[in-house]
Amino acid sequence: MRNACCLVIAGTICAGVAGADEVVGPFIHGEIIVKFDMPAPDTGVVEAALGNVEWYVPRHAPHAKGEPGTPHPLSFYRVAKVGPEADVVALSALVSELPGVDWAHVNGAPEPTFTPNDPMFGQLWNHEKINTEGGWDVSLGSHDVIVALVETGVRVTHQDLIDNLWINDDPPNGIDDDGNGFVDDTYGWDFVQNDNGVEDVFGHGTQVTGISCGVINNGIGIAGIGNTRSMQAKWWHQSGSDMSVAESVYYAVDNGAHVLNLSLGCLCTMPATEDACNYAYDNNVAPVAASGNNNANGGYPGAYPNVIAVSGIDKFDNKYSAGNFGPHIDVAAPTPDITTTSHTGDSSYTNSFGGTSAASPHVAGLVGLMLSVDNSLTPDEIRTLLHENAEDFGAPGFDQIFGWGRIDVAATMEAVLAGACPADFNKDGNLDILDFIAYQNAWTAQEAEADCDDNGLYNILDFVCFQNLFQAGCL
Repeated sequence: MRNACCLVIAGTICAGVAGADEVVGPFIHGEIIVKFDMPAPDTGVVEAALGNVEWYVPRHAPHAKGEPGTPHPLSFYRVAKVGPEADVVALSALVSELPGVDWAHVNGAPEPTFTPNDPMFGQLWNHEKINTEGGWDVSLGSHDVIVALVETGVRVTHQDLIDNLWINDDPPNGIDDDGNGFVDDTYGWDFVQNDNGVEDVFGHGTQVTGISCGVINNGIGIAGIGNTRSMQAKWWHQSGSDMSVAESVYYAVDNGAHVLNLSLGCLCTMPATEDACNYAYDNNVAPVAASGNNNANGGYPGAYPNVIAVSGIDKFDNKYSAGNFGPHIDVAAPTPDITTTSHTGDSSYTNSFGGTSAASPHVAGLVGLMLSVDNSLTPDEIRTLLHENAEDFGAPGFDQIFGWGRIDVAATMEAVLAGACPADFNKDGNLDILDFIAYQNAWTAQEAEADCDDNGLYNILDFVCFQNLFQAGCL
């Protein structure tokens, strides 16, 4: 059991919850997240201790990812709604000590890490700053890679997003066609209103999606970091919580995401979200998160060990003024005044999106590009490549402001390409006949990557070259 004892300050802040290093900041009044030690738990012991309780049961897939017959991690959780006047901090401590309870914690209230400001300079300065075009020489991205946006939703009809949207095999027909536990989740799921509506009434999600996955080379509007699929897992609709974030993360992982972007944060511990990010990491999905906009040391979920934390660096290579810092920072990315898509219309844009919410999707988009070239990369390998190929700023080497430095898309992508197995031509992580088929198709179309001997010609010698690579394997 976790120790959930703390001192309440002004009704919203307390220290020492669930461990000596944890801090609880804003939370949902009247709600307690309870993690039981068994799935589909008997909640009677909690009801006996607290009296009148209304329960929220988190939504989730029928079983753990890739493990039919194994209970889904979210089946151990419930949210106890005990009334807005209840002292949920004290009650969390009480519930944590009950038999059958793993831990109990106030339901933290993170916010999208958005800082509005006025436009200053020209559009798309961010791409030049991080050498995106050089990275595009390696790859524009792949629709086989899914970048999940744990967000406020998205404008699914936007002209610069629609061609890169993840669309699930579950059309709106009142049937759970794909059997994932969610009916008609064509574009994703809303874990606040508990329905399939992913419309963006706030704007944050559409802006973040444009940075990571805005369509490249379509002759209109802006360009995102990569032409990858953008999945929507909606945790915020006028409000959100630790639990709605966690549910969104589990949904994204269970439905095939390869990288997560969490442009959200709180100066509070988020234990349910930490568990969800660990689930992502264990399933080879890389969580990326904004550091936060409190100009403070720390902030979650970015500070959790298995999350890649992104701080902000402005167009003059200075620290983003409001950005959080600390020993957990991995890399920095551009903000503020980022030009991106807007939720206000199908052809609308804004040039004033900022905060570390804008920095994080640059990194998530880059991770999507990396996986487009080598989909065998693990979260740890991704983190190392980001560190090793960043452009150093601040104190030499690692520092708590910029981490290992500002991301460099070109250098990172070149490093990924150098380390990828050249014989795995279709980048599916296997060496088999499908690689020969993919190579032959590329050779017939005279695509540049099929010029195996790099002499500008497409002939039998290229096939001999590729055969030698295949026989050598991936040493």
